[in-house]
Amino acid sequence: MASPTNLAVILNLRSFGHLEEILVRIATSLPGVTGTERRLVLRQVKIYGRLVDENGRSTRVVPPGSVG
Repeated sequence: MASPTNLAVILNLRSFGHLEEILVRIATSLPGVTGTERRLVLRQVKIYGRLVDENGRSTRVVPPGSVG
């Protein structure tokens, strides 16, 4: 049986203010969808399969299915 909260959406946004715009667009176009949880990540270590440094520059590619 599926959970009522069984969909995760991961977004990379330029500012936290853009999140509210996205949530409004989702609520308007998909009225049955409700956001139940939000998490803010201040510094990403891995983005789209690439390890990144403190400036967000790629330092290494991590192939899918591999560990760190």
